[in-house]
Amino acid sequence: MSEVSEPAGIIKRALSREFVVLRRRELEKTLRELEKATKYIKSLCGPEDCGFLVCQAQIRLLRELVAPKSVSREIDELIRRRLAELEGREYDAVEEADYEALKREYHRLVREADRLKKLLEKRGTRRKLLQLTRRILEEMGLERVGDRLREVSAEILRRWKDSKDDAHLYINLLELEKKKAEASRRLEEIRLKRKPE
Repeated sequence: MSEVSEPAGIIKRALSREFVVLRRRELEKTLRELEKATKYIKSLCGPEDCGFLVCQAQIRLLRELVAPKSVSREIDELIRRRLAELEGREYDAVEEADYEALKREYHRLVREADRLKKLLEKRGTRRKLLQLTRRILEEMGLERVGDRLREVSAEILRRWKDSKDDAHLYINLLELEKKKAEASRRLEEIRLKRKPE
């Protein structure tokens, strides 16, 4: 079998860099490669092709990374880099950005979960839905909802006799709690890796 054709090679190289931290020059090179790959896919298959859409998403992401930073972003990054240096750890801009995004996401999830809990309590259905969930979990032989959220949710909807709105709000709450637990686990992981002061 012959080697991969040049356009396919460009696509493969470009897409293999999806989650790799690259320096600006490499980002710009990858951006050019993705643009070439997009043109090639478009010429062969048309703009509806899945590969084209993947390349377009990659290009948007890379343009954001290559875009010139504002002065405040530059200063923030310099401060974070200096703090990391003083703490005796290596500064990773992508990891730091992920950490900040994760903190914001966790905060948003906590606020939204609290809002839904209060709303269900105000409507007087949260306690009843909790009791129904406990019965369902006992029947399924589970202690927690965990990875069986879809099955438990379906059973809640089947058995709930009151307003379906409340059932849907409660299921939204269960989904939020699951996301919140995952974000909490990831935050704890990151924070435990950091050196103590």
